[in-house]
Amino acid sequence: MGLDVLLIALLLLCLVGGGTYFLVMVPRRWRIPLEESRALLYSADRADLERADRLIAQAVNAGPRGRTLADARFAQAYVRARLGDCDPDQYAAGAAALADLVAASGHDKATAFLDLWLRSKLEQHSRVCDLFESEAALLADSPEARLIASISFLKQAVASWRRREPQGALHYFRQVRELDCLTAEIPEHVDDLELVEGVRALFDGRTADARRCFAGAREHAAQEGKPVVRATLGLLVCDWREGERANADAGLGAVLDELARIPDPGPEDERLRVNGALFHVVTLLHEWQRPELAGVPPDEADFDRLDERVGRVVRADPDSGDALLIHGLCRYYLAGRSPALREAGVALLERGLETARPILHPEARRIVEFERALGDVETGRERYVELIDEAVRDGNLDPARRHELLELRALMRRRYSRSGDPADLPAGAAGVEHPSVRDLAEGNELMRGRLRGIAGPLLRDDPDRPGAQELTEMIGRLEEASGRFDDGIEAMLSARQELIVRTGEFLLNEEPPVEET
Repeated sequence: MGLDVLLIALLLLCLVGGGTYFLVMVPRRWRIPLEESRALLYSADRADLERADRLIAQAVNAGPRGRTLADARFAQAYVRARLGDCDPDQYAAGAAALADLVAASGHDKATAFLDLWLRSKLEQHSRVCDLFESEAALLADSPEARLIASISFLKQAVASWRRREPQGALHYFRQVRELDCLTAEIPEHVDDLELVEGVRALFDGRTADARRCFAGAREHAAQEGKPVVRATLGLLVCDWREGERANADAGLGAVLDELARIPDPGPEDERLRVNGALFHVVTLLHEWQRPELAGVPPDEADFDRLDERVGRVVRADPDSGDALLIHGLCRYYLAGRSPALREAGVALLERGLETARPILHPEARRIVEFERALGDVETGRERYVELIDEAVRDGNLDPARRHELLELRALMRRRYSRSGDPADLPAGAAGVEHPSVRDLAEGNELMRGRLRGIAGPLLRDDPDRPGAQELTEMIGRLEEASGRFDDGIEAMLSARQELIVRTGEFLLNEEPPVEET
């Protein structure tokens, strides 16, 4: 009986002792350091913060459980975050301590904010953005958290743009706008980022990337209730680059109609309207080049469409000469044997050169100068009579040839002169001064140029005219003879005089004009 009582007493003593140890002594091993550290947490002294870090580490190593362990880990992360102002490596240590806490019990408002702050200090902006988006319910009410997130969103937007990821950049800029924080840092035309990248991709030859950018821009604009014409125009250019010319031509008309309906167009809308209309002119020209139309010149209906499209460009920008130059070149080269259409083309080229930069359009300038110097057929006849007047005074001229030229001159005057045939030159009007070989060479070059100018309009307007081929061949023979001038001066003179006569016959080889009654 006494032994049983003794054993029970010893058992009770062990239980009391063990309970006292585990309930009093063990908790003291982490409770005392934690209590001592709390007094140091808000100190501005680095030594106090370092001591608090050691005390908290001592408490964590003592094996606390549950809420006590969570509080200790949070305090440890907080102290190390404070120490990061003195030693940046402590930011990573604080983030590691906080990661253990979050892995065990998840985020709450305090841990989410501290995690956001530490990731920002570590410049882990992608992690900051992801954390804010995933824990928005815990962080959105905090102005400080919104500021931290806005900074990281801006950093990510710039990084995305540098990597040529306009969709990502636009996403981050829109996040900043939604947070209503640091909105002054958002670029003015941020919504055009996809358009800008699309244009850049087009110039780089990355049509697939450009199409993706323009498609995204159109989708976002539609979602926000904004005009989609710019993005649509970009997609049409992609169609054009990929060979879908018919789609581009048809779609451009709809885009231009939509642009015309904008009530108060800004400068960018005006430029888009002009360039879009000019592009519409180009698409029509390529439509004329379809394989099934090979060898078929444009008809009047085609030119009417060209007139309408060029007119749209000119109405949008009267100072734009490019469309007029395109129109003029088409009219000029497709005029066939119509002097009126050719003259209309030259007039359009002149109008275009008045506003465009001539140095950039040498072909148009050359055509205008050539046509204006060439003149028309009537002017050519008058210049031919003047040429005869000079030729008959040539001391090297054969008398028989001189007589033939005078007869041609009289015939030209009778047929075409409005005042009748003036008196012929006196028979003795031949020159008495024989030119030198150099004078002959220079005179021959000048004569060839003048003959080309005189006969040029008829050769151009009616290449099948009787005598045209012969005259062209004679011009070739004269040039060939001129090339052998040193070996055959007489051949050159004969060819030149023969050419003068044949030019007159060529000019006379048409029905006389009907006299007015």
